[in-house]
Amino acid sequence: VAGPLHSALQMLGDCPGVLDWLVKAGADVNREGANAWTPLHFAASQGYLSSVKALLDNGAAIDCRTEVDEDYTPLLEAATRGRIAVVELLLDRGATVSNRELGELSSKEFRFSNEIANCAELIRNRFQGGEQLPETKRMNRRKGDSSNGGTNKKSDSMKK
Repeated sequence: VAGPLHSALQMLGDCPGVLDWLVKAGADVNREGANAWTPLHFAASQGYLSSVKALLDNGAAIDCRTEVDEDYTPLLEAATRGRIAVVELLLDRGATVSNRELGELSSKEFRFSNEIANCAELIRNRFQGGEQLPETKRMNRRKGDSSNGGTNKKSDSMKK
């Protein structure tokens, strides 16, 4: 069941002030809705840049994964929809991709439009250089696992 942050985004669109207020009132910034979509997945997929910033500033886990769309993170949800400003923000805040996902960025899906191709190129360029990327894991709060790297800071190994 989606929470109040999901509902606000669906009904109001890009609404960072409302999201901040809801989080201060106790809303869970990482609450999973259907298919493990978090408010960050929704905001990123819709291109709601200000809401993505607000969610990250309030502690949203940046590399959380869905249970659909090939376990996509908010970064890949934004990229597959050509939301370049959101992709840039997520990368700047430390979003990662796995080696498998990096390889998929050359697939037909990522050449569907110029916007999507530009997002794929931006991600590829950020992570090129032959370094091994960590395999990110879907959050599993039900079991108390917070090993998803849910911070918003880049690890030293991911910096350019």
